[in-house]
Amino acid sequence: MVSVSHVLIVGQGLGGTLLGWQLEQAGIPFKVVQSYPRRTASLVSAGMVDPISGQRFALAHRAVDTISLARRWYEVLEAELNMPLISDYPIWRLFRHIQDYEYYQKKKGVLSAYIEQELTDVRPYLSSKYGGIVVNGFQINVSPIIRYFESKWTQSSTLIRGHCHRRDIRIHGQGIEWNGVEADLCIDCGGFESEKGYFDWLPYRLSRGDVLIGESDRLLPERVVNNGYWFRPMGAHSFQFGASYAWDSLTRIEAGHVHLLQDALTALWPYPYRIVRIDSGVRQMVADAKPVIGRHPDVASMGIMGGVGSKGTQWYPYLVNEWMNAIRYGLQPPDDCNVARFKGSKPFYNPQGIRP
Repeated sequence: MVSVSHVLIVGQGLGGTLLGWQLEQAGIPFKVVQSYPRRTASLVSAGMVDPISGQRFALAHRAVDTISLARRWYEVLEAELNMPLISDYPIWRLFRHIQDYEYYQKKKGVLSAYIEQELTDVRPYLSSKYGGIVVNGFQINVSPIIRYFESKWTQSSTLIRGHCHRRDIRIHGQGIEWNGVEADLCIDCGGFESEKGYFDWLPYRLSRGDVLIGESDRLLPERVVNNGYWFRPMGAHSFQFGASYAWDSLTRIEAGHVHLLQDALTALWPYPYRIVRIDSGVRQMVADAKPVIGRHPDVASMGIMGGVGSKGTQWYPYLVNEWMNAIRYGLQPPDDCNVARFKGSKPFYNPQGIRP
C-alpha cells in the first residue's frame, strides 16, 4: 500500500473540496490553499448532473460511471451537512430549431435509457415550437458544500487563505514545499490557473461563463430547462440562467455576451423579469474535452485534477475516487483521463532543472 503522509490541495472549488473531504475520511493529513476573491466556476455553476453533453445531444463521456457515483456521494453529503443539496426537478431539454431535433433523432437509441418523455408542446410556461425531451438527471446546490468545508477547515487551520503562485511550488526531496508547507504530493485543483505552473504544457481551452441571476413576479415552473442555456429555479420567483461561453475575454464581462443571454432568456421565458446580478467564472477544458487527472509524468510529487468544463458536478466524485485509489493503493488513473496522455505535446515546465 502506498502511504502519503501529507497532501497539499491547490484550489477549494468543488473538486478540491470533495478531494479534501475524502482525504479527511481516510485520515490522510492535508492542507488546502485558496485565493480570494474567488473566481471558481463551481460557485456559479448550475450544478447539473445529466447524461447529455454539448449542443448536439451526445451521450456524456462515462455517463454510466459518473452519474450513479455522483448521486451516492451527494446523498452522503446531504446527511453529513444536514441540509438538502439534491433537487430532482424534471430536466427539460428543448429543441431550439429543427437541427436540434435531427441531432436528437440520430442519438435517440444511445440516449433512450435516460429519456423519460418526449415533449411535443411545452406551453404555456416556456416558448419552444419544436418540442423537446425530459431527461433523467438531477441538480446539486454546490455552493453550500464549498462554504461548509471552507468554514470547517478555516476553524481547523486546514485552509490557507492566499494565492498560490504555481511557480513558487518547489520540489523538495521526494515531495514539494510551498510557503513553508511541505507535502509528499501537491494536487492542483485550481482550474484555469493550473496553466501557469508544472502543467503549462497541457492543451488548455479556457472559457468564461456569465450567469444571470434574476427574478420574475410570475410563479416559476418546478423544472430545470435547457435551451442552450440552463434555466434553473432558485425558489418560487428567483432563477439562474446561463452560462455563456466567452473564449476571447476571461477577465471582464462583455456586453455582447450578456445581450445574447438576455435574448435567449426572453425567448424561453416571455414574461417580465429583472436581472439582480451577473455572476462569472472561468471553465477549464483541454483539447479532447475529457478530464485530466494524475501525477505529472516527470515530477511525481505534482498532480492535477481538472479539465471538466461545465460537467464538474458530475465528474468530480468519479475523479476524486480515482485519485484516492492512486494515493492509497498506487493505482493508475484510466487512460482516457490520465494526464500522461498529453506527454510530449509541449516541453514541461521545469523551474529547477529537474532531469526527466
